[in-house]
Amino acid sequence: MKKSIVIDFFIANLSMFFIIIYFSLLVHGND
Repeated sequence: MKKSIVIDFFIANLSMFFIIIYFSLLVHGND
């Protein structure tokens, strides 16, 4: 039960991290 919460938290942070990288690459790519 506790592990599930940790995994969800990790996945949420990982997806946010990739979204930030994706947008920064988009901005630099269009520059």
